[in-house]
Amino acid sequence: MDIPITPAQARTALVTVRTGLGVSSLLAPRLTGKLFGIDTGENPAAVYLARLFGARELFMAAPFFLEDAEELQAFALQAGVAVDGADVVAATAACARGNLRIRAAMLAALTAAAAVALGVIAQQDD
Repeated sequence: MDIPITPAQARTALVTVRTGLGVSSLLAPRLTGKLFGIDTGENPAAVYLARLFGARELFMAAPFFLEDAEELQAFALQAGVAVDGADVVAATAACARGNLRIRAAMLAALTAAAAVALGVIAQQDD
């Protein structure tokens, strides 16, 4: 089966999304939360958690901004698939327990699942 996206394109997309989410979660956690259907007014601690999430996303994107860091980039891709997979499970569980609204859980789970797919594709040989 031919995948309509190359590994290089998948890496670029993944790094772009991680960087964008990381920066927005750090600098505008309320807006980012709102985009994902999370009411930070209802739960002020979500602002803190959004910033933690932002730092994590930037940490996982950082190796791709370093020169001669192929091994570190490969590790970041592998680890990212595991982390994003855990995010899918966490969003699903939070929805099932009533801790996240359906819209928020779906957006979180779908975003994480897309990151898993991009991470798997990005690890393929070019």
